Amino acid sequence: MKLHTKWIATALAVAGGLAVVSSAQAQPVTGDANLDNILPAAVYDGWNSPLATITSTPNGLNVFAFAGGSGYFYIPPTLQQIINPADNQVSLTMTVSTPATWTSTAWIGAPVLLTDSAETGTSYGGYVGEFGFFPNSGSGTATYNGNTVTVTCPLDPAQLAAVQTGTDAITGFNLEFYPAFGASPYNVTFDSLVLSSSVPEPSTLALVGSGVAGLLAFCRRNK
Repeated sequence: MKLHTKWIATALAVAGGLAVVSSAQAQPVTGDANLDNILPAAVYDGWNSPLATITSTPNGLNVFAFAGGSGYFYIPPTLQQIINPADNQVSLTMTVSTPATWTSTAWIGAPVLLTDSAETGTSYGGYVGEFGFFPNSGSGTATYNGNTVTVTCPLDPAQLAAVQTGTDAITGFNLEFYPAFGASPYNVTFDSLVLSSSVPEPSTLALVGSGVAGLLAFCRRNK
């Protein structure tokens, strides 16, 4: 391979990488990537009797509970983030430490409720298991890495419209966990809750476009 051909291939790879990074940039709803700066204001269902142990850790928010339940997290104004107007989806990542193994019939109810200036609360996510994803609201996807699952859903139209004003912020959220497999207790870590864009931002598209134009000019000069 000629030297300039290698350079072109490298430049294209870098440009493509920039586009992917931009499309994957995530904005944590509390400004913290691992949810370790907030604790629930209230707990419900099986998280309150007996009371679940909820601990902030460097890896996320760990919940040790004896049944499925949920917790409401109020985001104080000092932690509220103005949402990027380009954001159009929400992703929840969680790791199940106990039970240690999912089965072919296992599923997990893992919805998340977002509260913002548009609505009192919109539910995203649903039931995830080894063989699929069944959303409560709209469409969604689930990806797995061992016992860690990430559920990504598009924003509800009302919340999406609020986000696009450039003044919206998430003021609170519910984290929920409803297992239908294995024996209690359950040890679950909510690793992150983030908003992101499913498409590259215009600035990145312009950057990639400029790079491609430069490569074409380089090719013409070296023919």
